Amino acid sequence: MNEVVQDPKNVEKITVDGEEFVVADLPEGIQGAVQKYNQWRQKAVDAQDDLNLVSATLRDLGANIVTAIREVKSADAETAAEAAADEAAITAEDVEAAVAEAAALAVPKKKVAKKKAKKKGK
Repeated sequence: MNEVVQDPKNVEKITVDGEEFVVADLPEGIQGAVQKYNQWRQKAVDAQDDLNLVSATLRDLGANIVTAIREVKSADAETAAEAAADEAAITAEDVEAAVAEAAALAVPKKKVAKKKAKKKGK
C-alpha cells in the first residue's frame, strides 16, 4: 500500500501508484486486509496516545521527585545552619559576662608597677 487515507477507523479509498481505488470495490481478501490494517492502525494511534501519557507522567513525576529532594536538602541545610548559628551565637549577656570576668582578672598597670617597685626596693 503506497497511501492510505489517514482516517484509521474507516479507510474507504486507497491510492496505489497514483491511482485511487475504492475499498468496497476491491476483492474480499483485500477488503479484509484493509480492515486488519485499520484495526492495527487504530491500535498504533491508541498506543501512541498511551505512550504520550506515560511519557508526560514520567516527566512530571521525575520533576516532582527532584523538587521534593531539593526541599528536603534545603530544609536539612537550613536546620544545620540554624544549629550552627545557635552554637556560634554570642548574646549581649555573654559579652558582658566575658568583659566582667576579664575585668575581675585584670590587674591595673599602676598596681603592677607599684608592686615591682616595692620588690626592687626591698
